[in-house]
This record gives sequence, structure tokens and C-alpha cells, in this order.
Amino acid sequence: MQAIRIAKKYTQALWQFAEEKKAIDLVYTEVFRLYDMLQKNASLQLFCSSPLIDNQRKKKILVIFLQNKSTILSSLFDLIAKKNRFSALLIILERFIAKYKAYQGIKYAYITTKFPLNKILQQKIQNFIQQKINCKKIVLIENINQAIQGGLVIKIDDLQMDCSINTYLKQLQKVLSSS
Repeated sequence: MQAIRIAKKYTQALWQFAEEKKAIDLVYTEVFRLYDMLQKNASLQLFCSSPLIDNQRKKKILVIFLQNKSTILSSLFDLIAKKNRFSALLIILERFIAKYKAYQGIKYAYITTKFPLNKILQQKIQNFIQQKINCKKIVLIENINQAIQGGLVIKIDDLQMDCSINTYLKQLQKVLSSS
């Protein structure tokens, strides 16, 4: 819980600094690159969160890894090294990415179906979601689940629309068993 509060403050500071320098897109690109590296490399994650490794050394290694072109991200590294907050780096990056996506009006829709959707259905679903939710862009992420039997389940943020055959069968069973 404390790491989330810390990350929120550092994310806000990074955002404001990037906004002042009119470099939000550049910072996002670098933040996303670093986040992707950390997600794919468990050793690098462990390195960043290790209390045994000096913070200045962590900063130098990350700058080398990124071939850092942005002084803004370098300033973030300076600050989290000084305040001993490298353990919160991954959460800071996640929150910055989420803030950027909200700023750009991007929403992710997770769709679970039995079979892959064709392009026409994908477009219809995107249009439907854009009518229901105020956003500039919908990114569909498909999940194929053979157990769903048919229909689809759409999840966006904390909203879920379940139009699967499984759900309809369960509702029908509940109605029939209560009669």
C-alpha cells in the first residue's frame, strides 16, 4: 500500500515535469521501453529492488540500458536514488503508462470468446464500445477460451458485459430451479 502511495507521488511529479518540458510523448516512449525491459527481465527487476545494491549504481546501469536521451527520466532516476525509492520503480512506470493512456483517451477492451473474431466483428465491437464509453481509441485484446461455449465477455476497466452462453445457461438453470 505504501509503495502505491509513493508511486503515485513520483508519477505525478514525473508527469508535471514532462508536461513543463513539453515532452510527454518522449517520456512515455522511454518509460514504456524501460517498463518493457523490466517486465521481460526478472534479473533486472531484482537488481532494481535489491537493497544490497547502491542506488547510484542502479541509476548508472539503467541509464546505460536505456541509452538515455531524456534528461527527464534521468532526473527521475536521480530523485529515486536520492530518496531510496528504486523498489517502487516498476509501479511508478505502470502508473505513468496508465496516466498517459488516459491522457490519450485510450481504453483497453479484453474480449473472451470461443473462436477468434474476424476483422468485421472486431470493428463492430470497437464501434459499439466507443458509443458506450467516452474515449478516443479502443484497443481490443482477444482471449480465446474454449470453455465459454459461445458468445463473448467484454471487460473494460472495472466494467464487464457477459454475453456468453455459459452465463445464459446459468441464469436459465437458476430460474428453472427456483420454480
